Amino acid sequence: MNTMPNEKARSIQQTVVLAMEFHHETSIIYLQNGQVLHFIGFIHYWNEETDEVRIINQFDDIVRIQLNEIVILYVLDNHD
Repeated sequence: MNTMPNEKARSIQQTVVLAMEFHHETSIIYLQNGQVLHFIGFIHYWNEETDEVRIINQFDDIVRIQLNEIVILYVLDNHD
């Protein structure tokens, strides 16, 4: 019996682009200053020159993350 999911892994860069393009909410686990942190929100901005990603949540909290700090990035399915 095959228990592996049928999903294909994308690079973090590809996932960032898709989440921004289709305005999907994301769940991001990232490493910053030696701490593992988690944030749920929408990717608002990605500066490809500096690799800074800005994520904003429903409370207008903004997190700035370097692309290389992202450990796991999930796109949350908002379809009912």
